[in-house]
Amino acid sequence: MTGRRTMLSGLTGATLTTTLMAGMGPATAAEAAPEPITGIEAVETAEQAAADLAVQWEADADAPVTAEAQAAAGMLFFLDARRNQHVHAIHWAFQAGITTGWPVEGSDYPRYRPSAPVARDAMAAFLYRLAGSPEYTPPAVSPFRDVSTSTMFYKEIAWLTEQGIARGWADGTYRPWEPVNRDAMAAFLYRAAGTPHYVPPTDSTFRDVTPGQEHYKEIAWLAAKGISTGWADGTYRPVEPVQRDAMAAFLYRYAVPEWRTPTPTALEKVPVAHNGGFTFRSARLDGYDLGSSAVREFSAQEQTVLDLDTAGAGYEKIETVFAVEDGHEDPEALYRVQVYYEDRIREIADVRPGHPVVYDDAAADQDRIRFEVTKLAGTGTSTFVLGGARMLSDVTPDLLHPDRYAPHQRVYFLSHTEEQPDESFVRRPEAIAGEYFPNSLSYTGIGQTPQLLEHPLQGERGFTAEIGLSDRSADPSTQYQVRVLSADGVEQESYTIAAGAPRWATVGAGERVEVTRVTGTGESPLVLGDARFWVSGWPLQTAP
Repeated sequence: MTGRRTMLSGLTGATLTTTLMAGMGPATAAEAAPEPITGIEAVETAEQAAADLAVQWEADADAPVTAEAQAAAGMLFFLDARRNQHVHAIHWAFQAGITTGWPVEGSDYPRYRPSAPVARDAMAAFLYRLAGSPEYTPPAVSPFRDVSTSTMFYKEIAWLTEQGIARGWADGTYRPWEPVNRDAMAAFLYRAAGTPHYVPPTDSTFRDVTPGQEHYKEIAWLAAKGISTGWADGTYRPVEPVQRDAMAAFLYRYAVPEWRTPTPTALEKVPVAHNGGFTFRSARLDGYDLGSSAVREFSAQEQTVLDLDTAGAGYEKIETVFAVEDGHEDPEALYRVQVYYEDRIREIADVRPGHPVVYDDAAADQDRIRFEVTKLAGTGTSTFVLGGARMLSDVTPDLLHPDRYAPHQRVYFLSHTEEQPDESFVRRPEAIAGEYFPNSLSYTGIGQTPQLLEHPLQGERGFTAEIGLSDRSADPSTQYQVRVLSADGVEQESYTIAAGAPRWATVGAGERVEVTRVTGTGESPLVLGDARFWVSGWPLQTAP
């Protein structure tokens, strides 16, 4: 997944690699967001919606959470690190590809193990990845007698040695599984920086480190650069092993000189313009305490709103997890969350027990942030949570994704842009094969006249959509032919859309789509469900 929706129902056929005409920036005058849908009016029945999703749920219920999936989710999902003091450094290390964590049997979520010591083989991997994983062919004969060419991270250890960052011991060993002490860590980072010219002070920064002791210069350099601040008692503790959470912080400060520790504000401290029944307390997910969360119990299929007044607060970012709380699960529950900034939709997510969705987004210059939560399926009682919800200020600029924290850089639905395609395509909420798409374009073909979908776009961005027949179709025998055309009219792809057989389309810059109704009578609309533009560097969704 690369958007926030965790599941797509009714998906048949392969992902399309063809493209529509695409590419737009933010609308200058956004259309108002659609009115909230009460209950599940756009879905025939909750039971049918759940049935439509069941096959897909079963298919991917045991799929591992990959690094790619987490990175696409946009935020760290190491549950054992969410409340760690270095959580943002761990987040950065994950997104930079420096760490991947460990899978956990019986859980969808990997662990970071923040309190575990960093072993010397892992240190080699961290520094190799920090350098950008350069092209490198390791020698056929290992430089160390206790490291074979088949040892995990052999390539990284050999690279570290050739770079002069690691030297090993006089007995010819590297000791890959021994923990790295804090003094040796300072030496590793100093050498990784190219052993820059530095004259250490005659008076030590730390009371347990003295001039002349091993690695004194490197430790002093680390402190001078702001990479290490030591403990509040004035110590550095040079012979203690480096813990993995602290190592993430050291690497972050080394790589991002302008690093800052964000200032968090729990959501319960943010003024609320409208509260549709949420309370604030600690919540648990997969056995971990998420801290202060907004929670609400649902026993029926209904919609509610939590509307935050963030005007003038100086917040730059929002972090939370949409989830069904441990011990409060209806196994059939299905929730849809829509996030609005002012009156413009920002994100959509589908949430069910055991499949939470991380929401991590810019929030600068926003006066109102609204969460609309709708229970679409399930007859039992369950508790929905905005887990660990908090606003952040004084956020370090994201060097990996420079546009990520800029306001209004996330979701642009075709149906919400100031300029619209041909008037034959109507903006309205729709349902396809039991799944609700509130931001859709709907076309009702009459006769067999081809209709070209073109959008007056700017820039060069693609978009994605679920293409299928509307569930309100009067004639289930209706079929449409969809052709993808290049800018000069050459057919790139052609397929047929029929009832119960939608297609997920990924559409890129410079091409167009032509639709023709080939069979059927009456009102049987073709729907581009939640058709949305790509944001540069962030394709918003792909088929699972």
